[in-house]
This record gives sequence, structure tokens and C-alpha cells, in this order.
Amino acid sequence: MTRFLPWLGPLSMATAFALLAWSTWGKWPDVQVDFGTELYLPWQLSEGKALYRDIAYRNGPLSPYANAVWFLLFGVSIRTLVFCNLALLGALCALVYRFFSVSLGRLTATVCGLVLLGVFSFSQYVGIGNFNYVTPYQHSQTHGLLLSVAMIVALSEYLRRPTLGWCVFAGGCFGLVFLTKSELAVPAAAAAA
Repeated sequence: MTRFLPWLGPLSMATAFALLAWSTWGKWPDVQVDFGTELYLPWQLSEGKALYRDIAYRNGPLSPYANAVWFLLFGVSIRTLVFCNLALLGALCALVYRFFSVSLGRLTATVCGLVLLGVFSFSQYVGIGNFNYVTPYQHSQTHGLLLSVAMIVALSEYLRRPTLGWCVFAGGCFGLVFLTKSELAVPAAAAAA
């Protein structure tokens, strides 16, 4: 029994992830009000248009071009973005669990992961809006947050095992945060400091 205890937290988070995805399936986006831009930009980029030249955009180029790559690889569809966002959400959950399990223990990490999933990841608290991670209002926000958390985890790993690779990875993540949404660079810089 004790050999299964380390897997209890990740297993409960994976179960919550699957149940929340299943119970909220197809109820996340409001395509006409908010999510249309998040579909239109990468679609146009995958068709050959260029950001800032052909398409006006106020944030960094990473998210629209990343979503355009998903469209080129898997087809232009809202389902493409949903599945890719679910994969990125899974990565975020793994990073959150890793950080908190090392610093505060597995129980705290499990609770933090479950709160992330239950409160923020699949929620739709108002009638109109995309305030969730599956179909976000702006991918630049969720991508920037994921990169910031990856940077924090890399820096914490560097403190545990000081190797240059962790610093390079953290610096790469920090640089990519600037390419998502400039406002996210301030808290990322504070966390890095």
C-alpha cells in the first residue's frame, strides 16, 4: 500500500482533470463574443498572413504563431485548440504539482493542483466569457503563465541541483514570457529575482 502513496496525488489530479473535462465538455467558449479572435488570428497566420503587417495585434507574437502551428499540424478547428490547450493545462498541473510537492509536500501539492483544476481551469462562472484555460479569452495570458511557472520550477530545481542547464531553461522561459504579454514580464521578473 505504501508504494502507491506517492502516486495518490497525481492520480487524484488526473481523475479530477478527466472528470472536469468530461462534465464541462463543449461548454467553455463563447465563440461569437470573445473566443473568435483566438480562432481567427492563427487561422489567418496559417494561411500565410503576417502578424502586425496584415493583422493588427496588441500582444506578443508567440501565442498566435504557436496556435497557427497547431492549425497547420492538426487542422483549423476549435477542437485543435481545445486539445492543445488541454495538453498545456496538463503540463501546468504537472509543474504546479512538482513545485509544491518539493517545497511543501505532496498533500499541499495535490490540494493546489485540485484548486487549479476545480476553480480556474474549466470554469464558466458568467453567462458570457471565456475565463478558463481550455478556451481562454487570450492565449497570450495562459501561455505566459505556463512559461512563468516553468521558469519558477526551473529556478527551484537550480537551487536544489545547481547546473547551468536549469538556468538556461529558466532564462529561455523568461525570454518567451516577453513574447506573450508584456505585463506578465513584471511578475515573472519579480519571481526570478
